[in-house]
Amino acid sequence: MLHTTTATPLEHTPHTTNHHHQVGHRLQLIDVSIHKVQPRPPSRYTEAGLIKALTSLGIGRPSTYASVLTTLQERKYVRRIKGRLVPTPLARIVVPFLVSYFPRYMEYGFTAGMERSLDDIAGGLRDWKGLVQEEASTLEGYTDAVMQQRQSVVLDTLFASLQEYYMPVCGVERWWCGEVVVWRGGGVLPLQSIH
Repeated sequence: MLHTTTATPLEHTPHTTNHHHQVGHRLQLIDVSIHKVQPRPPSRYTEAGLIKALTSLGIGRPSTYASVLTTLQERKYVRRIKGRLVPTPLARIVVPFLVSYFPRYMEYGFTAGMERSLDDIAGGLRDWKGLVQEEASTLEGYTDAVMQQRQSVVLDTLFASLQEYYMPVCGVERWWCGEVVVWRGGGVLPLQSIH
């Protein structure tokens, strides 16, 4: 139950909190209402909603949006269900991996900045070879860091991310991620339902 009241500014003195009650005076409780509210996850994007979100983040152009949506679906990162784009089990594995090991490329600002750099190249304000060298060097650093880690460390990092965002515990050695079962034993990560 929601009650609204209009209040006027009160004069406070050291001995009172408002004009009717003194500090320490007992008040009578008139009504208590308890409401259980189920938190709801944000609704899934429609294609138009995703384009609007990308536009507001400065990512993409009208000429690129169709190819972005096509790529997401062709690579099986999303499925369209009842007009909504729903992440696939593959996306639920790939995204935490990329966020953990290639964080720069997962930031919205990276994509918007890259598009500005490409505009500068198209306008003759920047040399494309310099951009490619910078990005290749940065990517190589991230890749080398991942490759130098033991597979078990990478898997532990991935499992921690998956547990935090997606999966309830289903036993000590098994985790569920949508329709994908991930087995931790032996350092193997079979994802049988991902094609």
